[in-house]
Amino acid sequence: MKAGQLTDRMGLFSVAYLEAVSAAAGVGIASMTPDINGVDARLESKDDGANPGFALNIQLKSSMTSPARDGSRRRRFVKGFAKPS
Repeated sequence: MKAGQLTDRMGLFSVAYLEAVSAAAGVGIASMTPDINGVDARLESKDDGANPGFALNIQLKSSMTSPARDGSRRRRFVKGFAKPS
């Protein structure tokens, strides 16, 4: 896979992840304009009388780590977070 194809795929993964999280939270995506260095999406919730509405600008990011060199499926964890059991 070429480098450009990989970064495109990573960007699409970020968009899909945001769509899934916003759908689960019941929040609408007001706009989606992925680019390199700016606001990629805007989430909005309407004021329903009981709860004030909000707007949130988001810049999407995606990264990856290389597989372990020995072929194992070792996972890398962020310091300070417990490993799942």
